[in-house]
Amino acid sequence: MRQGAVHATGATVTRRVPRSDRPDKVLIYLVRGDRLLVFQRASGRKVRATLEVPKGGLRPMETAVQAAQRECLEESGLEALSLTPLHVWQFRPEGKKRTQTWQAFWGEAPLETLDAFVHGVTGEGKDHGRHFHFQFVPIEGLVLSPGHDEALQALRQQCTFP
Repeated sequence: MRQGAVHATGATVTRRVPRSDRPDKVLIYLVRGDRLLVFQRASGRKVRATLEVPKGGLRPMETAVQAAQRECLEESGLEALSLTPLHVWQFRPEGKKRTQTWQAFWGEAPLETLDAFVHGVTGEGKDHGRHFHFQFVPIEGLVLSPGHDEALQALRQQCTFP
């Protein structure tokens, strides 16, 4: 496999992952028109500047789409009933020794989703109890946290925006 660009944070992207591989992480791109649902993590009274999309790992015997639906619900409180596989790639997060396989899914945000909201993370992971500040932002020109932006080009090609 061919190495991708090194991000400013030191994370490395590797491309061309066989689709048959079970991913380590799933990412969920929920869209409304030409906008993507993103969040910023709150730490105490501070909110991080970086934008992310819901992401998480797979549990034993869980499919990638089941993990994506669960992670979306835990991290945003939203039910993503219809998710479509979008893109698979390998990524080594900064400070990690092992490259991980990530898979992105996309779907339409539920109609009743507010333009901006805060959600307390549920589930069993390290983010349990933290508050994420969500909002819809234009996809064009969007910059996400390292790794979270890898599938944006595929999303732009897959979706027809107004």
